[in-house]
Amino acid sequence: MEIAINIFVFIHLLGMAALVGGSLAQVRDGEKHVSALMRDGAGTQLVTGLVLVGLLHANGEAVNDAVAGIKLAFVVVILALIILGRKQLSHNAYYAIVGLSIADVALALFVTSATQS
Repeated sequence: MEIAINIFVFIHLLGMAALVGGSLAQVRDGEKHVSALMRDGAGTQLVTGLVLVGLLHANGEAVNDAVAGIKLAFVVVILALIILGRKQLSHNAYYAIVGLSIADVALALFVTSATQS
């Protein structure tokens, strides 16, 4: 079970890198658009996050369900903004995606680490 958890954590991190990297790659561009990296990264984050929570619960490990729920809400909003902005992504939607993506990473790192101490 530990191997499966580690594989999904690895894929989850790749999804995070794709989402944040794909978003930040166009920060200097005048016109913002939804890139394939953003779309696929957000989808990967959603699927692997749900699988990870299930695997961790099944393995009897402690999971902060409140943090997992907030992270789920963030990625659902990000995906909604990505879907709605497929044709034309407004600056506000773009910066919301960037902000929520970075907040999601910070939440995962700082809140999860603080609860394990």
